[in-house]
Amino acid sequence: IRNLEKSYNKRYQVSLISNSEVVKKYGLKPMPIENYRYYCGNGADMLVKRLLVDAGDPELLHYEEARALYRKEFDKDPFYKIQHYPGMPETLKELKKRGVKLGVCSNKPHEAAVKVVERMFGSQIFDAVMGQSDSVRKKPAPDGPLKIAEQFGIKPEECMYPVSYTHLTLP
Repeated sequence: IRNLEKSYNKRYQVSLISNSEVVKKYGLKPMPIENYRYYCGNGADMLVKRLLVDAGDPELLHYEEARALYRKEFDKDPFYKIQHYPGMPETLKELKKRGVKLGVCSNKPHEAAVKVVERMFGSQIFDAVMGQSDSVRKKPAPDGPLKIAEQFGIKPEECMYPVSYTHLTLP
């Protein structure tokens, strides 16, 4: 099981188009591109909150509307500037050929995570894709990886889940 953003693809610019639309709509100050790397992590909702605070809405007065607009804009092209890490498709195919069950856990909204995975790798490589939803807490909570392990019919200690969160622990 692995994080979609950290392992299987690289995104050179963080939803810059979507965020620009959010900032424009509410008359907030445009942010320099280098700020966008600090908005990432902990899911789309946190990205929107960080952007709004940085752009001049510290009380998050426009959060609900901005969140809906961000998702609408992101859904138009969730593949913007995404590409594989070199050798990743071949590695995943080899693992699959060897019978390894593969899963993705992402803080992207679930529908977007599924779209990205299927477009980048097809629908036959991964056995499970888990994105952000109301029923599964986003990472670093262990809910997604634990749910995938359950789907696979294996114990969490039988999974390999390399993480970039030092505070995420699977039981």
